[in-house]
Amino acid sequence: MSYPFLLALHSYTRWLVVISLLWTILLSARAYWNKGPFDKKAQITRVVMVSLIHLQAVIGFCLYFASPIVKYFMKNFTATFGDLNISFFGIIHVLLMTVAVVVATIGTALAKRAEADAEKFRLLLIYSIVTFVIIFIAIPWPFSPLAQRGWFRPF
Repeated sequence: MSYPFLLALHSYTRWLVVISLLWTILLSARAYWNKGPFDKKAQITRVVMVSLIHLQAVIGFCLYFASPIVKYFMKNFTATFGDLNISFFGIIHVLLMTVAVVVATIGTALAKRAEADAEKFRLLLIYSIVTFVIIFIAIPWPFSPLAQRGWFRPF
């Protein structure tokens, strides 16, 4: 696949990840506080959220190794390390997103293995919030102080 196509796909998939995380947070919070059952809907929500995060990570790693910005960063590491826009894509973005994937994976695994439904929702809620915060910081929003990109990348 071409780099521009992967970049656009990564941009659009970001919204699926953000929406699935917000949905998981809302569902988990409501069910935790209302002592709801960890039913099939909750299970599907958990699986879809972490699957979308993993899909986004695969697309992201493909982009990382094909990115002209990252290639430039690697070739000129000492000269570009002080340039936040280049450093963001060269190291900050990939590092934070990798941490987010690990946190989401651990959280969903712990929630799956928990005995009580309340504990499942509590774990899913905590780990989803932490994942969301990390991802929110690591996305190059148009208003981000780290690096700015548009809301959508065209195909």
